[in-house]
Amino acid sequence: MTDLIDMSLGQYHLTEVIGSGGMSVVYKAYQPMLDRFVAVKVLLHNNDPQFAVRFKREARAIAHLQHPNILPIYDYNEQDGLYYLVLQYIENGTTLSDLLGTPMAPIAALRLTTHLLAALDYAHTRGVIHRDIKPSNILMLSPRWPVLADFGIAKLLTDNQHLTMSGVIMGTAAYMAPEQAIGRTIDTRTDLYSAGIVLYELLTGRVPFDADTPIALLMKQAYEAPLPPRRLNPDIPVSVETALLRALAKEPDSRYQSAAVMAEELERVATQLDRGSTHDQLTSLYQAGAQAFRAGHWDTAIEQLSRLVALDATYEDAQLLLNQARTGRDSSQREAARRAAGSGLQLEHEQLPSQVALARCPRCGKEVQSEWTGCPYCLAPLGATATKPSSEAASALRRIGWRLWAALLIVLVLLGSGVVLARGRGGSVPTPIPTTIATAPAVVIAGKTPSDTLVPTNTTAPTAIATPTTSATPTPMPTDTPMPPSAPTPDAVVNISQLNLRSGPDTRFPSLGLYTQDTTLQVVGKEPAGQWLQVQTPDNRTGWMLATNLRLNIPLADVPVVAAPPLPTSPPTPKLRPTPRPQPTAAPVQPTEAPAPPTEAPVQPTAVPPTPLPPTAIPTNKPDPGPRPTRKPPQPTPRP
Repeated sequence: MTDLIDMSLGQYHLTEVIGSGGMSVVYKAYQPMLDRFVAVKVLLHNNDPQFAVRFKREARAIAHLQHPNILPIYDYNEQDGLYYLVLQYIENGTTLSDLLGTPMAPIAALRLTTHLLAALDYAHTRGVIHRDIKPSNILMLSPRWPVLADFGIAKLLTDNQHLTMSGVIMGTAAYMAPEQAIGRTIDTRTDLYSAGIVLYELLTGRVPFDADTPIALLMKQAYEAPLPPRRLNPDIPVSVETALLRALAKEPDSRYQSAAVMAEELERVATQLDRGSTHDQLTSLYQAGAQAFRAGHWDTAIEQLSRLVALDATYEDAQLLLNQARTGRDSSQREAARRAAGSGLQLEHEQLPSQVALARCPRCGKEVQSEWTGCPYCLAPLGATATKPSSEAASALRRIGWRLWAALLIVLVLLGSGVVLARGRGGSVPTPIPTTIATAPAVVIAGKTPSDTLVPTNTTAPTAIATPTTSATPTPMPTDTPMPPSAPTPDAVVNISQLNLRSGPDTRFPSLGLYTQDTTLQVVGKEPAGQWLQVQTPDNRTGWMLATNLRLNIPLADVPVVAAPPLPTSPPTPKLRPTPRPQPTAAPVQPTEAPAPPTEAPVQPTAVPPTPLPPTAIPTNKPDPGPRPTRKPPQPTPRP
């Protein structure tokens, strides 16, 4: 029917043929009224007198289908015995059959089939069965967006009139359902079988059945089981194969019972596969970033961990490792620039070597570059760079220390002299006022580390003087004793005002204690999810704390996983019993054993009253004159 070129059907001027099949020929046509191109599908009916009735019914039903995955129909009509449909024209339209030949990725194939099932569910709920689903009837607006076309042989579910000729089979044998191949009654599950054949071809690159003749192919569709798709493509997951074989069941009752149910199942399988591939990607990025971090390859670590944080910022301790990697890179660049400046080199950009010599920090145990002067994790000095002060600086520190000790000695002598004078006059000595001499500030020499700075020790005066001695000889202080090294950096620190220590990794476990902010902790282990950490507190308690409320100084990946105790079960509430009222007794029962010592203040016996001591402020060195005579109370004078 190519002789219709340059002819007009209604307001549509036919310009060229863009497709043809056993039931129709499709033309590209121009519509002047709307200034657009459309596709005009002219149907072949072989002068069937009942075709006009069937065409009007089906065209009216198809024109009401408006769905994103269904090719819309603009118009339908008849002219000079030619029945035609007007559809949307797609420039350089590509069909799904143009993309077949090689297996498609399982997730992409499942998502594409899900779109087709959404279009079928929309049509089925409106009483339309497609009956000819195949790749050539699926237009691809994009590589992942299919549009179902060619509803020209669809049949209404509510049409009880048999307008088709008896024994005529309409459809394509390679995608035809068994009940359709042997002429049985069809329903919506027929389209689901054809959609399963399309999915089989997407996953394996071929259809499940093939034969030399259409009749032989229809017999295979009706009676032979399809070859399992994993034999053709071992990369197909088992869950995908299970869902596909259910769609290709011979009996309609064994298939999915609706397009919506099948679409939901395929989407669930695709989501599981997508989640598993995403988790594998996150794990790969984390392992690569952590390995580069341990080796000191800061640029590689920053690149891998940045990609990981962009995908999931809460994955393990990726954000903490990324921040430490950036700090390590900046420290390396500053150290390289300092060395270059010391040697007289003018460098604008310092490139880090790909392979560096590593050393272990004596304080925190982290691996750092051997040429560093300080650890970027705990700021501890490394190697021979932590030198002692020069002789001039040491002499200055000694002079300052002796001056401070001389001032302290003068204060002590003056306080002792005042006490001796007061006792010599026979007066009471007042309680001395506690005097504290502020600790002398440490003298820091430029270019030296804090551990090399000398600070005088024992610079706090005693708060009270009991009995001064006749002579006070100050003990000489060592002048060349360095400060002890600072305490090692803790594994974790409490980062909120108050945090409970619990007996297990859940808020339902009882609290073992409450710890305030900046409490240092030692990390013992973690539960598999990494949300709770088992820690040891400064008072040697071991329990669990929430990791989000802690500031970690070690990578979470290095913490071992430990078994968590089971959740506590609430004990049954005991029933209250009435307490019997105590009965009075005639006389107390004497204990047969010695009574236990009192736990609080002992009770004084009432038989002999205690003799009060004379009030004295401060004991003196005078001899004790003995007990003073007790003054008798005045006797009353008898009246005459």
